[in-house]
Amino acid sequence: MNRLRDISLILIGGLLFYFIDILTSGGIYKNCFDNLLFHLLSLIHHIYNVFLQFGWLSNDIIILHIYLAINILTILHWITNNDLCILTEGVNSMCGFSKNKYFRDIWYFTGIKKFKYYILSRYIYIFITSMIAIYKIKKESII
Repeated sequence: MNRLRDISLILIGGLLFYFIDILTSGGIYKNCFDNLLFHLLSLIHHIYNVFLQFGWLSNDIIILHIYLAINILTILHWITNNDLCILTEGVNSMCGFSKNKYFRDIWYFTGIKKFKYYILSRYIYIFITSMIAIYKIKKESII
């Protein structure tokens, strides 16, 4: 049952951040607000992002393995795409934004994206949380 709870929390968190993004946008999405694909892509992006930020908190071994795989795929994607996310690029393109406009996620709302070393900090965050996930997996496999 913990797996279902964890998945539910990730989905609810993604939905919550999606609504926070839309409701606090101040009309910046006016060019794409009527586009269903924009909303679908944004919602998927927020769910993915919540999992990327908080998936390591799960104690479910399968979720932790998926979390590690997604971290690796995300980092490889960023490295091969000039530190840009294809989902962010899609929304930016749909809405007529600059290619480099940041995704409005938890890092955005806390102001962390304004820091000089934001790009480096997200790699460090993923490294540390991945190490925690690996530790949790190893701990469970010993028992």
